[in-house]
Amino acid sequence: LLVLLPWLPKPETRLERWPKQLSDWALMALAGMCFAGAQMLWFLGLEHSSVANATLLLALTPLIAGVILGWFFAEPIGRSFWLGMVIAFIGVAGLSTVSAQQPGLALYGDLLCLASAVCLSGYFISLARLRRRFQALPVMGLSAVACTIVMLAVVAVRDAPIVPNSAYGWQVVIGLALVSQVFGHGVMTLSIGFVAGRLAAVSVLIQPVWASALGWWLLGETLTIIAVFSGIFVLSGIWLASKSPKTGGPTGANTLKIPENRATQQ
Repeated sequence: LLVLLPWLPKPETRLERWPKQLSDWALMALAGMCFAGAQMLWFLGLEHSSVANATLLLALTPLIAGVILGWFFAEPIGRSFWLGMVIAFIGVAGLSTVSAQQPGLALYGDLLCLASAVCLSGYFISLARLRRRFQALPVMGLSAVACTIVMLAVVAVRDAPIVPNSAYGWQVVIGLALVSQVFGHGVMTLSIGFVAGRLAAVSVLIQPVWASALGWWLLGETLTIIAVFSGIFVLSGIWLASKSPKTGGPTGANTLKIPENRATQQ
């Protein structure tokens, strides 16, 4: 992280540092709650689903976010988005068919991962609204606090162990914390204020491919022909939905953009 400091953007002095209104604090809390739900549901789903299915279903986040923005925030949605949505969910249906034929609770795991994508879309929408007004580090820190509180409450209700009971468990937790959360999540939160939303949406397409390759290499997971073609349908649908509509302005318009008048009113 110290090596990357000289290349980090200068402090965003044009943005506020801390929220002052109750609605802003509530939005911070909502972002943390959505992220906690996304994390917990995805990890629970991963216990039953394959790495390839879990990451493919989570990659549907931009499509789900687009539907929420279109229905609740009057965000214009082009025909290519709806066509991409149909193609992607044809792929989801194929993945679900494969999971339903497998022993155990594979289909249940897929449904949990799909619910995780819904929560993650809510997190990204909240994050985009917050980053329009607040700096990256306060947003990341306060939402992380809310996320931690929710997770601790759920762990307490389930009466599950909070800390690992082995050295290997600590290595996994520390690795997830440093690589996935501090570096990966931190860079994502910082970049969402500078990178167009459509570019961010397309960039998630590499995640299922990379995860599937690692699942095959490290975990010995097999991919059937139906699962491969279903995955291609999902990725193709996401790519098509992420393309800028002809009437929607220049390419690179922010997919998670909230209309100015509504953002101001709230």
